[in-house]
Amino acid sequence: MRTGRPTLTEAEQDRRLRLYEKGLDDREMAEVLGLSKNTIGTWRKKNDLPRNGSYPRKSSWNSVAMEKALTEDQCVNMRRFFGYLEKAKKINPKSLNITILMKFWREEKMCYQDGSDTA
Repeated sequence: MRTGRPTLTEAEQDRRLRLYEKGLDDREMAEVLGLSKNTIGTWRKKNDLPRNGSYPRKSSWNSVAMEKALTEDQCVNMRRFFGYLEKAKKINPKSLNITILMKFWREEKMCYQDGSDTA
């Protein structure tokens, strides 16, 4: 019994290569072919093809200390937000659940409105 993803036909492979050679990026190819961007990215990597287009690379991002870009109040709020993310991630390590995150947000917000907590 065969398992896994089906192998591309020669015609499908040729069509993808033609689109790639025209300079279409992963998103554009996905739209034309009716596939996801991730599917195209996986296909491209499997075929040792570099990205088309001008995607910024994470290694080329300029990082700036939060304290240099934000006000003191904004830094406090960002640290609080990161704390919520950390709590939510501990509850469900495999997947960040926005419902859990919002639960912490509402609970924390209520604490600050009541004045019962200043942390």
